[in-house]
Parts: sequence; structure tokens; C-alpha cells
Amino acid sequence: MLRTAFLTVLSGVITYVLGQLIVKLLIDPVQEMNKTIGQIAHSLIEYANVIANPGISSKEVMHQASQHLR
Repeated sequence: MLRTAFLTVLSGVITYVLGQLIVKLLIDPVQEMNKTIGQIAHSLIEYANVIANPGISSKEVMHQASQHLR
């Protein structure tokens, strides 16, 4: 009886630890990558007029776009 309870608790702990490892090593990095891709896409859309037409915008706007995209 005691052995069964111990094995049940141990299997639960092992399952939890493995689940956390999967989350930290696989899922979180993928979500962070998708977040970064979204931020880049937003910045490119926001500054599309400056990127597509260099020289037309003021130097200040071009510098701001350049600094933001770095």
C-alpha cells in the first residue's frame, strides 16, 4: 500500500518536471520567436513609407526609422 502511494507521487512529480522542461526548452523559445517576428513585422509596416521612398521624408524621420529598425 505504501509502495503504491510512493510510486503514484513519484510518477506525478516526474510528469510535472518533464512537462516544465518541455515548456521551458521548447514552447517558451518558440513563443518568444513569434513575438519578435511580430514586432519586426509591425515595425516594417509602420516605417514602410520611409523604407520604400528614401530621401522623401525628413532626415529626422529617416533617422528615427533607422534607429527603430536597428
